[in-house]
Formats: sequence, C-alpha cells, structure tokens
Amino acid sequence: SDIDVFGISDSAGLEDVSLAFSPGSMIGGSYKEAQKFLRILLSDRGTLSGKLDYGTDFYKKLTTGVILSEAQFKVYFAAAKARAIAFLQSAKLTEGGIRDTRFRDDEIIIEVDITSLIVNLDKVRVTFKFTFLDDKADIIIPVGIPVGV
Repeated sequence: SDIDVFGISDSAGLEDVSLAFSPGSMIGGSYKEAQKFLRILLSDRGTLSGKLDYGTDFYKKLTTGVILSEAQFKVYFAAAKARAIAFLQSAKLTEGGIRDTRFRDDEIIIEVDITSLIVNLDKVRVTFKFTFLDDKADIIIPVGIPVGV
C-alpha cells in the first residue's frame, strides 16, 4: 500500500517531496517521531520481535472493512493512538522507569488529534496534529491511506 504522508495529491504520477534541508540530511525531532507514530499506528500487533506491545492492528481494521465511517474511524483511532503513544513513551524510559535524558522535548509526543477526516470506500484522508512536550515542535501532517480491496 502507498501511504502519502507529507501531502495529499490527486496526481497519478510520482512527485518530489522535500523531507530534509539538504542532500544527505536526516529527518529528526518532531518529524522523526511523527514517522515512528505512523509506523506503529499502521503496523499489526506483535510484528516486532520481542515487543508484543508494538503495533495496533488499526491498518488491518481499515483494509478489512471493519472501519466504514468517520465515527468508527475516530473510535478505533482513539484506542490505537493510545497504544502507539504508550509504546513510544515506554521506549524512552530507562530501566528505572525514568525518562531517558537523551531524548529531547521535541521527541516526546503527548497527543495526536484529527483536524480533518474524510472516509471513502477506497481511501481515507486524514490530517493529524501532533502535540509534543516542546510546544514549539507541534506539526500538522496530512495522510492519505488507501483502504480499497
């Protein structure tokens, strides 16, 4: 499946997307965390060896016809979001259960809200607002998810 994360387009062809400030740069901070969140959100539960709490089965629900309306999307997303955020936060804890100081505040997602949502039979168009511990790092990302059979 092709997931359009940094902009929804009706073009059938490939388009360039700028993900970094210069060639060879890596995505960091809030964008890196948003990518992690989306990867966990759209992964099946238990697909990461040794991490039974990884994944949410949310994408599976989208592609198997469990989610058919905006109301259902919001309900299932709320549960999946909580799992994904909990996984991300627990990964940043030391053995003693204290937050690892290597992670900056722009790498700590505290909330993900839906700012727009359209559910069709073949595609979901949703825009997420990511809120971070560092409130200057907040970002909004449009996501297109194909769900047709």
